Amino acid sequence: MQVQTTRKRARNRAEALIKAPWWEELREEPPRAGSVTINVEYTTCVEAYVSLRILRKLFTGASIMALSTLGKLVVCLLFVSSTAVAQYGQTHSIVLGVDVTTEPRPTIRLSWPADERADQYQIWKTERGQVFGAVAATLPKDAREWTDTSVVVGKAYDYRVGKQCRTQAGQPYVGFGYTMAGIGAIPSERRRVLMIVDTTMGPLLANELATYEADLRAEGFVVTRRSAARTEAFSGEAVETVRDLIKEEHQNGGRDLTHIVLIGRIAVPYSGNIAPDAHVPDHKGAWPADGIYGDIDGEYTDFFATFENTQRPNQDQKPGDGKYDQDLWASDVEIAVGRIDFFDLPGSGKSELELLKQYFVKNHAYRTGEIQVDRSVIVDDNFSSFPEGFSISAWSSLSSFGGSQSISSGKLFTNALEQPAKLFLYGCGPGSFTSAGGIGSSADFVDKPVYGIFSYLFGSYFGDWDTRDNFMRMAVAASPSILTCGWSGRPHWFSHPMAMGETIGYVALKAQNNSATISEYPPSLQIEQGTLIPYVGFARYIHIALMGDPTLRASQGQTGKIGSLTGSYVYPNKVQLQWTAANNADGYIVYRRRGANPRATLLTPVPVTELTYMDSTVFNGEQTYTVVPVRLQTFASGTFYDVGERSSINVVTTDVEEETPALSLRVNVSPNPATSVINVEYVSDGSKTRLDVVTMTGSVIVSTVAADNATIGTQRQTFSVHDWAPGRYIVRVTNGRETATALLTVQR
Repeated sequence: MQVQTTRKRARNRAEALIKAPWWEELREEPPRAGSVTINVEYTTCVEAYVSLRILRKLFTGASIMALSTLGKLVVCLLFVSSTAVAQYGQTHSIVLGVDVTTEPRPTIRLSWPADERADQYQIWKTERGQVFGAVAATLPKDAREWTDTSVVVGKAYDYRVGKQCRTQAGQPYVGFGYTMAGIGAIPSERRRVLMIVDTTMGPLLANELATYEADLRAEGFVVTRRSAARTEAFSGEAVETVRDLIKEEHQNGGRDLTHIVLIGRIAVPYSGNIAPDAHVPDHKGAWPADGIYGDIDGEYTDFFATFENTQRPNQDQKPGDGKYDQDLWASDVEIAVGRIDFFDLPGSGKSELELLKQYFVKNHAYRTGEIQVDRSVIVDDNFSSFPEGFSISAWSSLSSFGGSQSISSGKLFTNALEQPAKLFLYGCGPGSFTSAGGIGSSADFVDKPVYGIFSYLFGSYFGDWDTRDNFMRMAVAASPSILTCGWSGRPHWFSHPMAMGETIGYVALKAQNNSATISEYPPSLQIEQGTLIPYVGFARYIHIALMGDPTLRASQGQTGKIGSLTGSYVYPNKVQLQWTAANNADGYIVYRRRGANPRATLLTPVPVTELTYMDSTVFNGEQTYTVVPVRLQTFASGTFYDVGERSSINVVTTDVEEETPALSLRVNVSPNPATSVINVEYVSDGSKTRLDVVTMTGSVIVSTVAADNATIGTQRQTFSVHDWAPGRYIVRVTNGRETATALLTVQR
């Protein structure tokens, strides 16, 4: 209902502007300094409500949200030509620098360049994988840095820095910068990769796939390979077959599946009745939607969507045609999906098989460090005058890898033609299926050897990637180095978690699940009276997809595998692990799973350097221990441990004395989320125990001695939260030897 209301408001505003007396004068009015020059073919854009003057009014007044709230009202922004004065991608971003220190205490310092138009800055902080809570700090307009002293070694922290600014005319705008930083951070556990290989190409890629599997295992993944029928023309039945295969693997594998790699011409799902590039009606209808394969529990229907696209019949929508109805993901996408598919690229001058072989060769070369990379970023922004700020995707988060000086404006086919390869390439401009204005064409990827690893391209038409010689897929097909491509700008992709060891698939998954109701990562930019309003138009749209290998990460090189892992039960309640050293390892981390539970417990928040580990918290039954060698990696935002090939062993324990673990420190909070009071329940072993409630920035708001040495067993305390700010808190109990925590959410 809110989306419909917003769209109605936007349309009414645009129509009112059209009726203004100056409308007929537009054709005679010359462009002004700082304005946008637009060439619109009104015959090809039925809903082109806006021209030069409307843009000026909408983007400089309080009604700015009217234009950016409805993609259909963006007046074909993606196929217009522009001359830029304002650099909105940079204006609405903050390029962050990071410094980490360990002495005299662990700290993370954020810094940013001066902005004379800033009124104030705000800082948000959370741990990896969590949502931002309350503002951690509010700083004056002349602030240039902020130091976080509440840092725990071994953890990664997500930071957002926001600025509130005003133009020279007094109109408000905001900007954001993001980074993920840490000291010796342990990345998310890498679990299982499902390779689905086209039955025709699979046997012809035997050697390449064997090398690829070995590379995945060397980086900590468990690998499963399945085959699926080659499907060149659209087939809803083939899509359902692949979905069933994935659901089967997800269920039978203990729900440990994290990445899916589609290799060759695997059936392409289509869904929706959308036009995320605002080209209506010629590019409206169903779009390719690989993310549906990763949405395990989403219900997708084929009952009601109806649209006839006379220019691209593949986008036609009819009930029962095998194309799904949904414009948005039916539920959160659980598994990262990437496609390595070079079907129908005759402009490459190579066969599909040759392109696949070439891709796996350069994939291996990158993973092993044979391709030199300098961790810099080139931004080729040919939409810089549009206040949507498409290149925010680059400017706001990509400094995490090489530092604030590593990201710069340039031209992809000029500034990325020499080694070393750029870690990221970003380009946007008026597009076609095979080109982007100001950047180049699909043919340029054949003729010009662009050196880059991860790429983002944005413009009209080519975001619909299942087309002949498609601009995005030709980038991934290029030699010598580009390995991935995403259509980033509607919505934005935020890549900074890769600076702490996450994969590009993790980034794609976050873009797909990024909700318009959460403003921490705005899918698109809109400002009303200085307040960021997440743009509902493209959040969670089914077109969001990754071309290339989703398992790739920003770090290179591989850590060796340990040898001769042994495990033995030490009565009454311990397990002793021993192993031999791995090459290139700086330490080892140990996980434990109980029974068939796919979720592992990390036993070593800080890697151990010894070749042995004693687990004293075991239970009766089967325990699966996994030992992973790790290697310290350094990026501009700090250090993290990159993982190598895992080794596992099962240990069966019997007659474990449960009493000691039963009294081990633990804490529970209810209700959670809370609005008025909380009940804290904890188990004490009789030692003096302290209970603290801490903000996400480390400030202690409650501290009390929870139990003395005469109290053993379960204890309870109640606290009022009426005066606490809404957000996330940590409830922490410690007895000097152990610490137990629980995460609390306070709502209003």
